[in-house]
Amino acid sequence: MSAVVRMSYSGTEVKEWLASPKKAYIEAYFLFPPDLAGDILFGLDLEFWEGKENYIYGSSLAWMGSAFISRSGLLGINFRGKDYYQGGVGIFTNVTLEPNVWYKLYEELDFGKRKYVEFGAYGPGVDMSIDLRQYDICISNESLTGTFPGPSLTFYTGAGKISNKEGGNVVYSDNVKARIEISSGYETVLKDGFERQNELIGWDFNKDGKIDEKDVSLASNVTNWQEGVWYNEHPTSLTSIVTEPVYEGSHAVRHDSSPFKPGEERYGR
Repeated sequence: MSAVVRMSYSGTEVKEWLASPKKAYIEAYFLFPPDLAGDILFGLDLEFWEGKENYIYGSSLAWMGSAFISRSGLLGINFRGKDYYQGGVGIFTNVTLEPNVWYKLYEELDFGKRKYVEFGAYGPGVDMSIDLRQYDICISNESLTGTFPGPSLTFYTGAGKISNKEGGNVVYSDNVKARIEISSGYETVLKDGFERQNELIGWDFNKDGKIDEKDVSLASNVTNWQEGVWYNEHPTSLTSIVTEPVYEGSHAVRHDSSPFKPGEERYGR
């Protein structure tokens, strides 16, 4: 997985949502070059991280609802397995996405019911929506080692490689928007095209010039993540903010889903 993440936990509307989770929506635009391998899935993720105390469903759990699609229309979502732990399913859609075209992908989740609501894709030749209300969201495997002293709503764009097909492994994302349902209606809590950052923030949380298990421990504390900025979702994510002529001077995130090298060390939450 090659993804970026952004946290939100202190705003008035977000605090209301975290105390009584309801629906949440995220959208972003994605583009890939002609050589993209057929086994690359790219898309969105919304997660509700529960705190260690005053939790809704369980202490220090990360509830995730991810929806990633391939260029040939294979939609992969994480959904409820046994006891809500992370499982997955593939759904074959009737769309084919073309290279060098920006497509808007979106998903809506109902964290109050712990269910998906809808996934959609829109762009040249594509106008698709899929009803996903039969699927429950799940507990992220990452939460099994986390502590999360406080709750947070987290937003992701990313790409991942699911087999060993030949081809390119790079996808781009841009223009992320998110909104949440609260008592006064729907409120926009994120609207960002990466223009305010020239680089992603890494995982050197203790600022000692290296990434190790100490940083992993610090990453489990939500308040160590600065709000309003984009991070590498994982210290080994091959992600970067780029500006290239094809994007007409705007910033975008480059997700490289190349496989990890044999013996490459990984750290996570």
